[in-house]
Amino acid sequence: MRRAQVIVAVLVIGFGAASPAWAVPPADLDPVEALPHCVVTAVEVGDDAAIPAPRCFETFAEAIAEATDGRVLLPKDAQNVDQDTLDDGIDPDGLESSLATVIGIEYEHKSFGGWSYVIQSTNSRGCVGYSYRVSTLPGSRNNAISSARTYGGCRSAHYSGTYFTGSRYLCGCAQLGTMNDQTSSIFFSATGYQN
Repeated sequence: MRRAQVIVAVLVIGFGAASPAWAVPPADLDPVEALPHCVVTAVEVGDDAAIPAPRCFETFAEAIAEATDGRVLLPKDAQNVDQDTLDDGIDPDGLESSLATVIGIEYEHKSFGGWSYVIQSTNSRGCVGYSYRVSTLPGSRNNAISSARTYGGCRSAHYSGTYFTGSRYLCGCAQLGTMNDQTSSIFFSATGYQN
C-alpha cells in the first residue's frame, strides 16, 4: 500500500506540476480539438488570403489577451467580455487602425457557454467601413455553434454551408434558433449582409 501511495505522489508531482497551458499543443494534437478557447483572424472582404490557423488556449482570458494583442487582460476565470472592456486602450478616433480587436465570439452552448471561438479583426475599427469573412470553420467548431456575440459595430450572418451558402441566420444572440449547431461559415459587417 505504501508503495502505491509513493507512485501516485510521484505521478501527481511529476505530471501535475509540469502540465503547461499550451498556446500550441504537441504536434500530434490538433489545437482546436485539444484546447477549448481559440482565436482566428477573419479575412477582410476583398482580400483573397486564406483564413489563418486558429491559436488555441486553456482559458477564455488567454484567448481574449491574444485577440487584442495583450491590451485586454481578464481575470483567469472570465467567460465573457463586454464592448467597453474590449475598447480599452483603443484610440476612439480610430487613428491606430492597425490594432486588432474582437468582432465576434462564437460559443458551443446556448447563452454563451462552453468552448469559445473568438473572431479577431485586423484593425481597431471593427465593422465601421469594413466587412470580414470566416468562410470555413475547423472540424470541432463546424456545425457546433449555439450562441454568438458581436462587437465593434458588427452584425454576423451565420451560414449553414461553407463559403456563405445555404441557410442564413443574423445573430449576435443567446441562441441560434433554427441554425443551432448548423453554422459552417460566418460573415461580419455593419448590417450582417454581404455588400
